[in-house]
Formats: sequence, C-alpha cells, structure tokens
Amino acid sequence: MSGDVIKTKNFSWNINANYTQLQNEITSLYSIGGTPVKTIPGTYNRIEVGQSLNYLWGWNYAGVNTATGNPMYLKADGSLVQRNSISGAYFTATGKNDATMTAANQTSLTDADKVNLGNSLPTFFGAFTNTLNLKNFSFEFMFRFQGGNKIMNITRQEALLSQNFHNNGTEIMSRWKNPGDVTDVPRLRYAQSNIINQNGQTISRFVENGNYFRLQNLVFSYNLGNALQGKSNGYVKNARIFIQGQNLLNFTKYSGLDPDNASQSGQDNAVSPTLRIVSFGFSAGF
Repeated sequence: MSGDVIKTKNFSWNINANYTQLQNEITSLYSIGGTPVKTIPGTYNRIEVGQSLNYLWGWNYAGVNTATGNPMYLKADGSLVQRNSISGAYFTATGKNDATMTAANQTSLTDADKVNLGNSLPTFFGAFTNTLNLKNFSFEFMFRFQGGNKIMNITRQEALLSQNFHNNGTEIMSRWKNPGDVTDVPRLRYAQSNIINQNGQTISRFVENGNYFRLQNLVFSYNLGNALQGKSNGYVKNARIFIQGQNLLNFTKYSGLDPDNASQSGQDNAVSPTLRIVSFGFSAGF
C-alpha cells in the first residue's frame, strides 16, 4: 500500500506500508501402524500433525522451591515436582515450600510431560516507510516489525546463567540464597548446569517473546542536481549528499541481543546482533 498524504509544489509526504500474516500447520506425516509419527528435529522443537512447523516443545517451569532453592516443574497432570540440584532426581511437592525428598515421593519428568511452548515462526511481520520532500531536502525513515513467535534463549540458559562460575549475566544476582527466598532463579551449584538449567532441553523459563519494532533505515539528503547542472554545462544530471543510518533503534522485551537473528527453529544460540551502521556519502548521475 502506498499513497501521498500531502503533495504541493514544494512539499510532499508519501507513506508506503506492507503487512503479512503467516499461518502454517502440518497436515500429515507418514504413519507407523496407523499412528502419525511425531518427529523431533533436535531436542528443542517438534513437528506434529495439527501444529505449526518446529514449534518449541518442552517442560513448564514452575519457579524455585523456597525451602531448597531447587528448580520446579509442572507435570502433565498439573502436579509439582522439584529436581534435586545434586543428584538430578525428581520429587513430588505439595507446594513451593515443600522440602521433602525421600524415596517415598521420588518421581520422574519425562517427554510425556512436555507441552507446546509456542511457535518458532512469526505469525505477522511488515514495515512502513515515510518519505518527506521539502524543495531540495529529503527525509526518509522506515520502521520494520515482527511478532507472534517465541524464542528459546539458549545463550541465557547455557552462558549467562552458567553454574561453572564463569562471567554471568546480572540475572544470576537474583538467585535463591537462603530458605524462604522467593525468586525464579534457582540456587548456584557448581558444575550442575545440566541439572539446574536443563541444558539441551526447552523449558518455559528460557522461552521468550520474539516481538520487536525496529527503526530499520533513516536517510537525510540534499539534492544538488539543479545547482550543478548549470555549472557543469549539463553533464551532471543529478547529484546529492546524504547521511544514512541503519538499525538505529530496536524496541523489544526480548532479553537477548537480537530477536531478529534467532534461527528458523526459534533458537538463540550465541547469535550476533544486526550491525548498526551510520554512513555519509555523495552520489551523482552523468
């Protein structure tokens, strides 16, 4: 969609916009014994009939046990379990302050307890550009947006909250320290990242909204064509000087570096952010 908002002899304002919605669903897969196969590309995603391609598949995180500092999860039947941060064993819990971990209440957390944690593919995206011209001056800016998807922040899971006492993110400062502490960040336990953070698995603790709104491009220019045509005896047909900025601002609640650079499977595994570029230039046509 494109159109002029204002157009006079010396001033014009044009808006160009586009919007796309994306819906996808797996309609069929090969069957074994009459039962459609559910395939798992890696451990973070799943392909299943009736669902979006490569949806994020994992366990629902239920916070931290206030008595022990252990991470807690919801089983498929809605019951609570906590994971012992030393042994890795699971134990049923009557509440978030239940510290009981005995053979009598030992249980398990399996693939059958995993649920759909969100689409890895965006469900909408688009952009709009404004172009304003005043005599020889031109100002253009473009915003781009995308959303409806979830991102599994593996970088946060395995690097920023490492249990190996590496340099961590500031989130680790909110960890459980003493009985009675109420937080969503479990206790520290050296070299137990696989147990505390469920490394290599999708859990809702690290699944985040992928929505963003970005100032993608901004250009300010001045047209020198008319002035140079006379001085060059008509050899210069058009000329301009400009300053341009790309990826200047990004508005998002995503805690990672760049929601736009997550993989098609919705995984952020040490991705690099989109570069911010500011350039100056002169262009001419002869």
